[in-house]
Amino acid sequence: MPLVTVEHNQTLFHLVNSNVCWNSHASEHATARKIEYECGEHGVTIPGCRYFYAGHGLDRYGEVVFVYEPPDEINLCGSANPFDTGALFLGSMEPFAKKTTKKDRCQFIDMTKIDISSWRKEFGVFINRCYDGDVLSYLNGARPKEPDAWGNPNLPSKNAANTELCAWVWEIRIEEKHPIEQGLFAWSCPVDQHQFITRTINDMKGNVKPPKRAKNLGTFSKKWIRPGITETPCEAIQQRIIRLFSERKKPSS
Repeated sequence: MPLVTVEHNQTLFHLVNSNVCWNSHASEHATARKIEYECGEHGVTIPGCRYFYAGHGLDRYGEVVFVYEPPDEINLCGSANPFDTGALFLGSMEPFAKKTTKKDRCQFIDMTKIDISSWRKEFGVFINRCYDGDVLSYLNGARPKEPDAWGNPNLPSKNAANTELCAWVWEIRIEEKHPIEQGLFAWSCPVDQHQFITRTINDMKGNVKPPKRAKNLGTFSKKWIRPGITETPCEAIQQRIIRLFSERKKPSS
């Protein structure tokens, strides 16, 4: 299952305009830092980390989407939860909407977290039990078919009042700083932003500047997925991931 992370346009501008942009790390959302701090105030440690989602990008977090090949997570530090922790902390999901304190929410996040070294195994159990093994249903954003078949009884996925993907998408947090280009499978941004990048990285003759960046920039550019007229970059990426898994399910000839 690939990992997806979403950023705002200004981060892309920073990366393109930086002389060492492909060795830089994406900025973190201010909201994430605030949640980490507030949970710390309630005795729950959420280390500074990079936020990814298993097989999904969420439009609410920005216009630029990066998709990564499954990394070797055995030696990484991090954790996962079977829901969007930010949405839960902010009270956007039942049974945590205005009925619990921030301390309660932080403690629930801590109670249901899974170590990064074993989240893929648990995710597989989740798909098998809650989706009857149909990972394409999850990738298409469908609610779990059998939500009560796995996990804590208070998980947002079990509450019918929660109708948005954030209630059952898996969030993955990696504590190590993740270089933008490392393991990059594909990325997408609005067409006008891609045109801006093209103008910025090329000189008047169409050559990448400076020359030492040409190889990385050329490889990066080839991995861009153009969104359709009515698509967001997240939607364009999602269709690419769905096609990838659909092809894997086809019987071999």
